[in-house]
Amino acid sequence: MCGYDTQALKRLKIIADLAPSDIWASRVYASIGAVLYFLGKFEESRIYLEKAHKIYPKNELAIEWKQRDKNSAFKIMLRWLDY
Repeated sequence: MCGYDTQALKRLKIIADLAPSDIWASRVYASIGAVLYFLGKFEESRIYLEKAHKIYPKNELAIEWKQRDKNSAFKIMLRWLDY
């Protein structure tokens, strides 16, 4: 993302519509929530993270975020990018 947060959001929202499974959709929504959080849009962030958790309750990022462990959540996002 590195300075391109708004572009990342646009692309992630497109990807969410094209997600091949619920798990992927959940990961994308959680990632959108994380980007929004880092942009300071806390309420909108919460909406996406809750949506991710509702779609797939075992979503690691949404769980870590609910537990307020932002460093761990960020590491999960980076790990997902390695796949």
